[in-house]
Amino acid sequence: ATMAIVLAIVIAVGLTVWLGVTSRLEGRPEARRWSQLAVTALALGVIVLAFALGTNSDTPIIEYPTLQGLNIRGGM
Repeated sequence: ATMAIVLAIVIAVGLTVWLGVTSRLEGRPEARRWSQLAVTALALGVIVLAFALGTNSDTPIIEYPTLQGLNIRGGM
């Protein structure tokens, strides 16, 4: 799942930048903007889907370690 997320991010950034600099949509800035928005939204959807399918429902998404103290013995 991690590889799919990384791949989706790389593809999304690449396509968004390519749509921003391509001369194919030079005369239509509105079409370029909507294309970039669509590619970004699609990539975010793929990332969320890969993240949702890759996580186990029994474990929390973020797990904080429990505090154990400083474990000082004996003093000075």
